[in-house]
Amino acid sequence: MGRACSSVVAVRSRTSRGHRMDTRRRPRPVSRIRRQQRSTPPPPSRVVNRRSRCLNKASGRGKTMLLGRRTLHLLTPVALSALSAVALIGITAGPSQAATRSGWADTSSLSVCVHGLDSGAGQRYATVVLMIKTHKTVRTQGYAGLQLLNSRGRDVPTQVVRDRGRAELITLKPVQSAYTRLHWADVPAAGGPTKAEKHPTRLEVTPPDSLHHLDTPWKLGDVLQKGRIDITPLVKGTGPAF
Repeated sequence: MGRACSSVVAVRSRTSRGHRMDTRRRPRPVSRIRRQQRSTPPPPSRVVNRRSRCLNKASGRGKTMLLGRRTLHLLTPVALSALSAVALIGITAGPSQAATRSGWADTSSLSVCVHGLDSGAGQRYATVVLMIKTHKTVRTQGYAGLQLLNSRGRDVPTQVVRDRGRAELITLKPVQSAYTRLHWADVPAAGGPTKAEKHPTRLEVTPPDSLHHLDTPWKLGDVLQKGRIDITPLVKGTGPAF
């Protein structure tokens, strides 16, 4: 566009012989040429090349690949090696953290026993002890479930009442134990029967958050007042001396 453009302007002149077209070359004004140059956008290829040169100058490293009007930066080998190292660290760290986390205690890793404690008049106390029987470390938290059974394996009325103690997360290593304390009445309530309708001989104990239970002999007599037993949350240890 270095050469000035010119246009042919047709001029109508009136003569005695009729109308005829007379053409004369007139130069186009410079202001109109500049106005058209400003309004006409540059071709897309020139815009993309200009952007790529600016990006290369700003970054100083790396390569640039052009896809139409979009610019895709290719990472240097150093950056790629750093990203691969981070990814490998994340992959190796994930399984190791999962492996070090202790599993949850269930009937496959626990054994149970019941111990009677010193009792007062009309009051009975005992502890239910859950002991680890495997070589793995497990966790537990909360309250155990209880159910009395008679000699025929049928349910005896049992009403478990939880106290308002704080249930803390317990981590048990092999041979360690956790216990809950039981309390029940040996005297009938007002208007209640003087003796239990069914004599319990066994106790079912369900660990916290478990769908299965463990059995242990029950040799502590009847549980009156509709089988009410007050229990505490599990605590690490074997409980008071018996």
